[in-house]
Amino acid sequence: MNRIFLAAVCGVCWTLVPLPMGHAQSPPKTRLTKTQNSLTAKAFEAYKAGDYDVAVTMFRSSLELGEANITHLHLGRALFRAGKCDEAVAAYDAVTKAPQVTMPRPADVLGKLAEYRTEVETGCPGTVTFDCTPTSMLVSVDGESERGCEGLTLSLPTGSYVATSEVLGQKVEVPFQVTGTREHRVALKVSARDLIGAALAADAPRDRLPLLSLAAELENPAQAWLLLAQAQADLGQCALALDALDRIEGASSTPEMSPSAARTEREILAGKLARTCYGTLLPQCTMEGMHVQIDDGERVPCDGTATRVVVGSRRVSGLLGDRSVTVQVEVVSGTEQPVTLMLDGDATEGGGTPWAWVTLGGGVASLAAWAAYDAFVLTPTFDDYKSAAADGDADSYDRLRSDFRGQRALSLGLFAVGVVATLTGAVLVGFGLTPGEEPDGAGIWLGPAGDGIAWRTSW
Repeated sequence: MNRIFLAAVCGVCWTLVPLPMGHAQSPPKTRLTKTQNSLTAKAFEAYKAGDYDVAVTMFRSSLELGEANITHLHLGRALFRAGKCDEAVAAYDAVTKAPQVTMPRPADVLGKLAEYRTEVETGCPGTVTFDCTPTSMLVSVDGESERGCEGLTLSLPTGSYVATSEVLGQKVEVPFQVTGTREHRVALKVSARDLIGAALAADAPRDRLPLLSLAAELENPAQAWLLLAQAQADLGQCALALDALDRIEGASSTPEMSPSAARTEREILAGKLARTCYGTLLPQCTMEGMHVQIDDGERVPCDGTATRVVVGSRRVSGLLGDRSVTVQVEVVSGTEQPVTLMLDGDATEGGGTPWAWVTLGGGVASLAAWAAYDAFVLTPTFDDYKSAAADGDADSYDRLRSDFRGQRALSLGLFAVGVVATLTGAVLVGFGLTPGEEPDGAGIWLGPAGDGIAWRTSW
């Protein structure tokens, strides 16, 4: 009974053991029809005659009647000869999936398939796409003419090649291999380390700028930003140097410069820039309630507070309601520069200002006084002077001559003052100006601690 029980248990165990999976099923068998054989024969004749397009048409007509591995193989061969490499690869891919003929044997068909695939790989071009950093690089393949790298894709025969490029004197060479019908990617990149090395070898700060700017742009290393800030500071480009200095904080470290070393160098350079890259402006406004704005900064009350700014050309504006005055100031390092902001006077209706009308009126009054003086004083004296000369009265003649000369000088003075005042007043009325005012436009700004170009704007 024990034997029976053991046999039963073993029977159950066999039922639980999974059976091995069967081998993948081979494609079904097939046989070419007479029509297919006829089409294949015509295709071979066209193939031998070099008329590969006709051969392709015959093989495809045969496949429409029924698929067969050997027909796909022949089709791929004809497509390859016709220069249609991608279609040939697709035809070869279909060989292993199509129904198999008995003759030639499937193994022989697969052998030829491997041979023909190798032929495609060596005889057809491959596709090469270039990835460049920076994208502005120009690429040459095996010394051929340079082309822009961005979006560049080339079709090249199977073989070995060398891609070269040069950026700011830094040469890049990348060898690559092309296999027919395959897609390849070739990366060309300028190393930030090489760019920094070239910058350190350059003698002049101006020669370092493009190398360091590109190195900082490509890989964001702290060393590149620090050296860039130093070069810009040496060239007096304070605003750019301060911006580069700010970038060091979030930049990446390199074997040549650790984070702690970058922070130390940054603090040293920041101290240098603080001494050489800042000046002080002292805005002084002529009217209460005015606000001051430096460049595009915040508008603040004009209360005489000193403002620390980066050296260079700065635009200082005084604002009151809808009126403004703007002065362009060249800030000098380490100086305090007063800047006087004076708004233009208000114009009266009808053109001109009270000062203009007063000047014009004074001129007219002077001319009227001159005319009256000439008629009622100078002319009678002159008549008496002539009469004394005619009568031979020497005493009267001498006295009247002296009086006439003095009166004539006064008359000429009244006339000159009247003409000048009248013309000046007329000009002031015509242009709506006040004496001491300047029209909108450019002018020279002078101060005790510097000078510059200024312009006035009113609206």
